[in-house]
Amino acid sequence: MTMPDDGELGRVTPKRITDLAEFAADYIDVMRATPRGSTAADLITYAFAYFSDTQPSPRLLEGLALMFVDRLYRLSSELPFKDVHVTVYVATVTRYVLDVVRARGVRLFYILDNEIRQDRFEFAIELLHKAGFSVVTPYAPDGQANPLEEVRATLALELLAGRHVAYIEKDRSVDYLRPVIDFAAATESLVIFRSEVPTNSQVQHIVSRRPSTLT
Repeated sequence: MTMPDDGELGRVTPKRITDLAEFAADYIDVMRATPRGSTAADLITYAFAYFSDTQPSPRLLEGLALMFVDRLYRLSSELPFKDVHVTVYVATVTRYVLDVVRARGVRLFYILDNEIRQDRFEFAIELLHKAGFSVVTPYAPDGQANPLEEVRATLALELLAGRHVAYIEKDRSVDYLRPVIDFAAATESLVIFRSEVPTNSQVQHIVSRRPSTLT
């Protein structure tokens, strides 16, 4: 990304639609310097023009879906602090792209299994919610595990509404991964499984009923 001059911090033009995910942290820094909110508006205008002028292939749409959701998790683990600019960026720019991807026929089922500190776990849930995901975890408010059947029922409820869905396990206290992966594989969502640390960009595509170009 070419960062703007000091006198043009409100005018940021990506070179590629993927810049909105790849350089999200940089754009958030620019937003902090332009509290008028013009940066987010400019980036949404760019995304609107991109999707209006082009018809991305199914492969590109799936790639965008994967890149944007995984970047959310990595942001939740990497950002040194949370402020209004982080949540505004995710709730506007990131959500806009993921909403368009969903409208073009790609629904995500993101499965995350990692050792996640409690504050970062809560941050990841917040960012995913802001981006338009229904987030399901196996944890009851008292910290105990909800029954697997309750988890499945909640996932089914959210999927029926046509939303992007994320399922997160934060530690080894619960292990419903195999049945959740099997459940996801029976859907028509694009299923992505991440179990690597945030610094590792590797994710796994789980074959589902959706005919995907990622296989």
